[in-house]
Amino acid sequence: MKKLNERISFLQGLGQGMNVAGSSPQGTMIIEMLGVMSDIAENLNGLRRDFESFKIYVESIDDDLYDLAENLYREDDEDQYIQVSCKNCGEDVYFEAIYLNDEDVIEIVCPNCDEVVYVNDGSFDFETEAIGDTLENRNPANQDGSSANH
Repeated sequence: MKKLNERISFLQGLGQGMNVAGSSPQGTMIIEMLGVMSDIAENLNGLRRDFESFKIYVESIDDDLYDLAENLYREDDEDQYIQVSCKNCGEDVYFEAIYLNDEDVIEIVCPNCDEVVYVNDGSFDFETEAIGDTLENRNPANQDGSSANH
């Protein structure tokens, strides 16, 4: 871009050196064309600066989105699930371990019979078991209702 500006400045200097501005209608047209070329070069420089700023901004958004996706989809030991069996229908119910220590009282309800299977207020006297971070990878040998720790 610097080279384009230099070339336009060179042509403008040639035009002034040749005194084409006042000598004829063709000279006036050449001077106007050089002025238009200079304006176009300035606009291109502005677009290039805007593009570079936009590029940095998009890269920043991309980095933030990557970090968000990493935090959202990461598989680590913090994402534990609890398994309890419904005393009414025997259905295994899974919920996230974060609900165990929640400040609000939260009731976990069996999706099969709508029976409350756990309340985090200390009223349930049975032990819950943490079963790892993904339920999809359960061992088929544990389908008999017993819990497994993955």
